[in-house]
Amino acid sequence: ASFHDRASTTSDYYMPDNSSTTRWQTRPFASSTGWTQLTWPEVWRYGSLQYVAQRLFADPLAQTSSTWLGNFRTAAGTTTKNTRLQQICSAAKAKNYQVFGIGFEAPTGGKTQIKACATSAAHYFDVTGLEITTAFRSIANQIKHLRLTQ
Repeated sequence: ASFHDRASTTSDYYMPDNSSTTRWQTRPFASSTGWTQLTWPEVWRYGSLQYVAQRLFADPLAQTSSTWLGNFRTAAGTTTKNTRLQQICSAAKAKNYQVFGIGFEAPTGGKTQIKACATSAAHYFDVTGLEITTAFRSIANQIKHLRLTQ
């Protein structure tokens, strides 16, 4: 079900796959095991972009899916993407994960970002063509020496 706070009604839960004629209900569908509210990552794991846009937003709001597809596909500029990448890399490194990076025939800006993401200079590989095989072998050898601990 998707929730849409509609004025002048308490039937705010839309059941996209409900075979009955009443798709709007006062509460989410409850099976014998109950119901689970999904997080956004779970929604995207279970439903395609087209399904979510059409069935959970466009249909209940009597709109077209193209509007919602546009909302979901908002573009981000290079600076924003680079900032997000470095935030993710910093979070991984803060948890003591070893981050390897391969700049495979990448442009200069991409190489800079990947190198900054890597745990150290030894964790970054700038390669072209078949050199990528050597990079993966080197990473595999380094990983072999890691020991999992709790």
